[in-house]
Amino acid sequence: VMSKLSGRSFFFVVKSYLPAYLTAFGTRSSKATIPVSLACAEKIGISKEIREFGTPLLATTHMLGDMAMQIFGAIAFYYIFTGQMIPLTLISSYVFLLSSILIAAPGTPGGVVVTTRPFLTSFLGFPTNVAEIFFAVGIANDSFATGTNVLGDGVIVMILEKINKKLAKKNPISTTQEAPISTTQEVQKTEV
Repeated sequence: VMSKLSGRSFFFVVKSYLPAYLTAFGTRSSKATIPVSLACAEKIGISKEIREFGTPLLATTHMLGDMAMQIFGAIAFYYIFTGQMIPLTLISSYVFLLSSILIAAPGTPGGVVVTTRPFLTSFLGFPTNVAEIFFAVGIANDSFATGTNVLGDGVIVMILEKINKKLAKKNPISTTQEAPISTTQEVQKTEV
C-alpha cells in the first residue's frame, strides 16, 4: 500500500529492501542492519535528512515484529498449556510491560527473546518448562521478527518522506533567507 502511496513500484521497493531484510534475518539485529537499511532507503529515493534521522531511530524503537511474536506467542502458549484464554487484564499489562522493556533489547541478536524470558514465569506465570519451550520457539522465530521490524522501518521512513514533502509544499522555505548562525560558528568568528 505504501509503495503506491509514495509513487514507487511495489516490486521496486521489495527488491530494494531485500538486502536489509536478509541482513536483519542473518544478524537478528536491527542495529546491525542500519547501514544496509540506509543504503536501501537511499536507493528508493528517500531524502538524506529523513533516512538518516528515521532509520536509526526506528531501528531502536520500532519493534512490531518482535512485539507481535511475544504477544501472540504468549496468548497461544497460555491457551495450549492451560486450556484457557489468557485474561485480558493480564495480557494488557504484559503489552505495557513489553513496550517498556523492549527499548533495551535492540542491537543484541535475540535480545527481545532473552529480555522477555524472565517475565514469562514471573509475570505470566508460565511453568519453567513451558517458558523454555517458548524461549526456543522465540529464538527460532527471531530472524523473521527482526526482518519484519526492518521492513516496517522502511515503510515508516517512506511515510515520513511523504509527510515531509506535503509539509514542504504547504510551507516552502525561502532560499533568500540566511540560516541562523549557530553558537559554534559565532565562537569561531570571534576567535579569528
